[in-house]
Order: sequence, then structure tokens, then C-alpha cells
Amino acid sequence: MSLRYGRWCRSMSVLFVSVALPLVAKSSRAESISAGALSETLQVAEPVLVNVTLRLDEPFRKDIESSREAAEQSLRLKHRLVVELWADGQRVASAFIGGVSFLPSQDGCNEVNATVMGWFGVEKSEGGRSGFKFWMIPGKYRVIVAGVESGLEADAFFVEINPAAEPMAAELLTEGELDALALLYLQPEYGQSAVAAFERVASDYSETVHGQYARSALAIRTAVRARTHSERTDSKVDDVALAVELQAASSLFQEGHPMRTRTLFELARVFLRNQETERALAVARRAVSESTNASHRDASQELVDAIMRRSVAQTPTPSP
Repeated sequence: MSLRYGRWCRSMSVLFVSVALPLVAKSSRAESISAGALSETLQVAEPVLVNVTLRLDEPFRKDIESSREAAEQSLRLKHRLVVELWADGQRVASAFIGGVSFLPSQDGCNEVNATVMGWFGVEKSEGGRSGFKFWMIPGKYRVIVAGVESGLEADAFFVEINPAAEPMAAELLTEGELDALALLYLQPEYGQSAVAAFERVASDYSETVHGQYARSALAIRTAVRARTHSERTDSKVDDVALAVELQAASSLFQEGHPMRTRTLFELARVFLRNQETERALAVARRAVSESTNASHRDASQELVDAIMRRSVAQTPTPSP
């Protein structure tokens, strides 16, 4: 594995095997874990969306004054998960997911929830280099979700993976392997070699599920690159066209979908960069309200707070 892929894979916590690790804190114990797919029918190269619920040994509280206790409670909401695909009593693939930050449904509750998104695949090795190969075999599979730190395992459920409606769309989307995975997991600093294939999927197969993911991933990549470029130079980017594309991409997915949440976040930043404060604030607040993962919600909330601070700073002080 190249150095850059090694860094990326470690940062995204590639989990191909389930192992039991020590808990991060005394108060981080989960008593049970449950999980279920938002859709039990998929096409090959379509991600599985899983709603996961952890039941904690102590209630979540918002009124903690101690910074130490607040930090410990925050750790209780952060877990790593494995989502495994099984057939004939054997694990055949694992979903590539990162760390998950759970959201409490309400103050004082023992249950926290999150929606995770993952593409099934297998680790491979060629010429001494590690890589990733998407799972492209249709069939009915058993899915197991387990907590790495807790060692807990949810009751299994089943998903049926069908052939792609447009086989070429699925083939193009996955041919970049690790680069394709980087784009799909919204890591735009990687994935350059897969961009051309994604552009073809988004253009020629826009109505397919693969076209939707390709289009959204490309819009997010463009937004991140445009933001980085504008921060480094005085060059003007076409933010009007970018905002239109991000708005269109956000409409491709239902509320709470990780792709939609990230797209809304990037759209808010485009509006803010162009001094459209009210629109930026409205979109950022929508991202907060729709987030099904605490890390996504927190990032969007930080943006809301930054916009509010900017608005206060720019408000003229009344003359005495």
C-alpha cells in the first residue's frame, strides 16, 4: 500500500476483521447493540445504509458541568463498528466504514442512534500492495453489525443484492477501487484516478442509483477543491454553478442520508463564501436538523455558530 493510501485508510479506520479492544473509558460501556438496514434490497456497488442503536449503561445527560465528565460522556457516543456480509456460514465481505458518533434521541435516555453507510468489499493484495475490491456478486446475504471496542454484536439481518440495472454504471463506479472508495467516502483529496469514470457515470447513467452517488460525490469534491483553491488564491470560482449542482445533488437522497447531509454542509459554505448569510444559515440549520451522525451534526452546528458570530460582528452599533 502506498504511503498516501496507508494514511487515508488508517484515518478512515478500514475494518476488515472484528476484534475486541479495551473500552475507551469506564463510562463508555454499551449494554446492547441493535441494527437494521434502511433498505433490504440493494444493487451491486450500492452502499448499505444501516441504522444502529446502542443501549448505554447510564443515561445521556446534557446538564453536565464537569469538563472531565462531559468528555467521558462524549467518548460514550463514539464507537467503531464492523458491518460484515456472510454467506454459507462464512464472512465474504466487510463494509468500509469509519468511526461512528452516536446521537441521543433525547436528554436522559439510555439509547443512542446513528445511520452508517458502507460499501461491501474485500481486502486484496497484489505485488505486496494492499487494496480493496468491491463485492459484486448478487445474492441474499446475512449481515452482522458489531462494536469493535464493546465486543457486542447485533442480531443479524438479511439483505438481497441484485444485479445492477445498468451493469456498466456499476463497473465504472468501482473500477478505481481505492480511489473510487475515497470519492464515495467524501475524501476528495484522494481519488483522482477515479474522477473520469465517475464523470461518465454521472453523465451517461444519471438516472441510476450509481449515477446519483457519482454525481453527489463529484459535487462535494468540486466544492472542497473550490474552497481550498479560493482560500489559497484570489481566483474567482463559479460559485453560482456550484451552488446549483450542490442543490441538485442534495435532492437525490432522502433526509438524514449521509450524502445529503454533507452536500448541504458544502452548500452552506458556498453561500457563506458569497456573503449570502441568510441562505447559508438556513441550509446549515437544515443540515443540523437532518444529521443522523453526531460528527456530521457537530460540524454543521459549528458552521451555524460561525455564521451567527459573523452576523453579530457585522451588525452596526446604534448611535447614542
